[in-house]
Amino acid sequence: MRTAVATFGFGRPDHFERMLRSLGSCPEVAKEEVDVHHFLDGGAGSEQDALRAVIEASGVPYTAIVARPENLGVGRQLIG
Repeated sequence: MRTAVATFGFGRPDHFERMLRSLGSCPEVAKEEVDVHHFLDGGAGSEQDALRAVIEASGVPYTAIVARPENLGVGRQLIG
């Protein structure tokens, strides 16, 4: 059985980048033994393009980026 990790982003690409560096140091993530899914809220202040650029530049393997058109928050992201 595979394990998955979900990240949630809204603004603050500098914080998101630090989180990704930490996540990328996990051997299971680096070896792609874990499915990483990024959920990016949208709306005013979301900085989705900057967050997507951070994800792509990080080199951390991921399974999917889900970019929402509005700010759902973590709870509604999980339900969705």
